[in-house]
Amino acid sequence: MIDIAQDEKVIVVVRRHWFVLLMESVGVIFLFFLPFILWAVFKSELIKGQLGTVQLPTFDPKIVFFLASLWLLMIWFRLFNIWTNYYLDKWVITNKRIVTIDQVGFFNRDVSNFRIDKIQDIETKVFGLLETFIDYGDITIQTAGEMGDFTMRDVPAPANLKEIITHQQDAVAKEFTSPRLSP
Repeated sequence: MIDIAQDEKVIVVVRRHWFVLLMESVGVIFLFFLPFILWAVFKSELIKGQLGTVQLPTFDPKIVFFLASLWLLMIWFRLFNIWTNYYLDKWVITNKRIVTIDQVGFFNRDVSNFRIDKIQDIETKVFGLLETFIDYGDITIQTAGEMGDFTMRDVPAPANLKEIITHQQDAVAKEFTSPRLSP
């Protein structure tokens, strides 16, 4: 997927925090069960008693089965999309550069990278009480030149990741400033 030079080594590979995957999935799983819940509610005696003489429309079971199957297929597709984006979106931090891989849909991928020595500023943001307790947030890296800012969203332990990047940045700076011995 990405080319790593011989003198380059991967320090860490980061994905979004697992809690983000869980929160995105919970809503979709609720939607999965929604038709079954509605069916049970409308079939219950309590609802029939409150409706009195009002007749609910009846549908052909084949149409109901088709629509329910279509609904469940769309829900399954959305769950698969959430999981694919979670698994394939990642940030690879090496001793020389940072590579961001962003999966866009199922068949498109954006890969960008920048050298660690081009980093000018690193900012971490942790929003809210839940994110503070679970320890995930965003890291924004400002780079020199036309590349602009790179934001890593919902990464676990953003302060630790900032330290890793800063340590690599210091190591690269030390490599450039150390006196070279001539042969």
